[in-house]
Amino acid sequence: MSLTFSGRLPPSRAAREALLAKAAAGECFETRRAHDALWCLPSLLLLGVQKGGTGELQTWLGEHPQVHVHGGEVHFWDQEPAAQCTARRAGQLRLRYARFLWKRRPLREADVRGRLLFEKTPAYFDLASPRLVACAVPTARL
Repeated sequence: MSLTFSGRLPPSRAAREALLAKAAAGECFETRRAHDALWCLPSLLLLGVQKGGTGELQTWLGEHPQVHVHGGEVHFWDQEPAAQCTARRAGQLRLRYARFLWKRRPLREADVRGRLLFEKTPAYFDLASPRLVACAVPTARL
């Protein structure tokens, strides 16, 4: 499940929502502005517990040449209210999640081409809705 590039996000809202509705784990999008980095959905999410070895697992996975580790705790899903996940909301969540995930750690295509993206936040175990995460990024390995 390595990364695929869906291209630039379309300027029209309807076209952008249609693209995001089909987005899967490991897909990347370019923004309309050339200076912006890629926004990618991770292929692997760790919903582990605090003090359960999640940092150690991240360290070990980060050593693998085909894995790109986020390198910090994101805390996106523990801030997201658990509500019913419609197809439209799932697409909106995908875009917001990808933006939030990489806003402080910009990605370039050369950094992620052919690699799995990994994100871990131990607080997700207690605070996130796995059903919402699975709805928004259904093909990600949780």
